[in-house]
Amino acid sequence: MCALSTDVLRALEKISFEKLSELQKFILVALMEPRYAAARPREFAAAIRRLYWGKDTPNIRKSLSRALQRLERRGYIIRVDRHWQLTGSDPFDNKHNGLGMAFLAWAQRIELYARMGFPRGAPLLAENKQRHPRPKGD
Repeated sequence: MCALSTDVLRALEKISFEKLSELQKFILVALMEPRYAAARPREFAAAIRRLYWGKDTPNIRKSLSRALQRLERRGYIIRVDRHWQLTGSDPFDNKHNGLGMAFLAWAQRIELYARMGFPRGAPLLAENKQRHPRPKGD
């Protein structure tokens, strides 16, 4: 099995990132915030509906449900202890790196997310590196 170069991995990540809808990117950024990451699924969904749409209708609930299912199916989020969590602490794991995708989404629109109360992108990435240090020799 051959190892992919860093450039190829970045290109694959960019392609995967471009396939995400604005709602999916918003969900990933929201999960970088501890208050939303710790919320139960219903509380999290209510917060996303309030922040993203500002209202609640059956169609909005369906759209949000589909977006969460797609993120889960792609391996960017998982349910752990009755809450959603971003996957991945390995920056080279293109397939299951919800944290990396969330950071890309946050970096793409820093000012917008900061105004909405999501200023944590860079600090969260630093926290995650401290919790999951890379083994020496990698």
